[in-house]
Amino acid sequence: MKFKSVILFLVVGLIFGIGVNKTMAASSAIESLPGGAAIGYFECNAEGLATLVNIQNVDDATAISVHMTLYDKDSTDIVDFPVPLSPRDNVGLFIQRVSDSLIQICSIGPEHWPIFGSANACQTVPLAAIDGRHYGYFTVVINRIDGIEDDVTSGANPGVVTAGNGVITMADQVIGNKDGDPRNDLNFSCLVTGLPSLLPNYLVVRYALVNPNTQSHADTNAIMLQDFLNLCGIREGSDPTTVPPTPGTFCDTTGPALALVSYNWDNDGTWNETFGTIDDANGVNIDPYELYITEVADTAPVGTAAVVADGGTTIYPALGSANRVYWGRWNVNPGLGLTSYISLVFPASSFTNSGFYQSNRHLDLLVFDDNENSISKSVDFDEVGIRIFGTEIPTPAGALAGDVRITHARLGNLIGETVNDWAGHVNWYPLVREIINVLVTDHAGTNMLAGSDVIQLGK
Repeated sequence: MKFKSVILFLVVGLIFGIGVNKTMAASSAIESLPGGAAIGYFECNAEGLATLVNIQNVDDATAISVHMTLYDKDSTDIVDFPVPLSPRDNVGLFIQRVSDSLIQICSIGPEHWPIFGSANACQTVPLAAIDGRHYGYFTVVINRIDGIEDDVTSGANPGVVTAGNGVITMADQVIGNKDGDPRNDLNFSCLVTGLPSLLPNYLVVRYALVNPNTQSHADTNAIMLQDFLNLCGIREGSDPTTVPPTPGTFCDTTGPALALVSYNWDNDGTWNETFGTIDDANGVNIDPYELYITEVADTAPVGTAAVVADGGTTIYPALGSANRVYWGRWNVNPGLGLTSYISLVFPASSFTNSGFYQSNRHLDLLVFDDNENSISKSVDFDEVGIRIFGTEIPTPAGALAGDVRITHARLGNLIGETVNDWAGHVNWYPLVREIINVLVTDHAGTNMLAGSDVIQLGK
């Protein structure tokens, strides 16, 4: 009974933990701001540690269904499933250990539609423990929207439909097609539609490390990807010296008007290569190139969807830090049994379409104590990796606490936390990005600024 009380209390806390904000017209990845997709970390162990995920639809009027996928440390798909949500609806999912080789995902709390076939059911899947821990990452992406059944554009009168333009957006929602149930609407997977889709910012995801045995928990809002653009692959285009050049699916925002350009995605000097999608028949997944700033001009007669590559040379991580630098906080006290570790996720970095930047997971760490003494360490991570302070990551002699400065070798995308465990009581500090990229856009093909339409916020 204590177990259920603790978890249901946390579900309520995660549901009402933040207010609902209106999103700006920008492509970005900002904490505590609704988006179209999100990424988070999960972990569980034999000592009772588990992960609670809360998924919420913050729109007042439209039902949606999201596609949730759990990956192991090497981005192998463990399990994926739909989560349908009515307007303002939310669900709780509890990820816990079953054995050394199995974990279980259970739906807890109220469900408008059962996720695993019946109310508050569970699904058990294989995931081997590593050094006593089961861990990986999850993605959540809007995959169906009530009223969107095809690439159409609704007219001024509900039910009036004209031909679509090749990009699925909320302009394709036909009021006459809304029945309150998103499960029977269009699956946005590229394997189903063959078309890119611009997802509305209706999604909020929160997650927590919880331990019902010690009644402790560490909670955070996921970093949501605003104006998430699901692309059905990318094309590099021809060598820019080719006359005339054949542009790829990349966009230059620095000229007098938006223009498609070529970009060498894998930096191998070979052009005209294409890179497909990891969407599956069940729904949308997050591709490596979708973690960078993207642009969509959903205008007639043909919509344009592309990754921003200013000048054909510069791309911008949306999820990662714009200057490759992150900060975390650590605490180590052997006398009190207090340990600290860093958990990092480099999503979609081991796929064949990961490209030059996202495929790199090399970090340079500078570990400070609170007197500014420091020690350095270079590390290479798995796609999801854990490193313990004081052993795998050295700390200044005699220091009990401090900060860590993390520099990514390339302009990739990562998320992470430093986790403190004091005899089963956990807390964590989400990593701080020094600078973030934000695209200023009206989604109408307009060049918004005199220079690049990507602005940078932060240090």
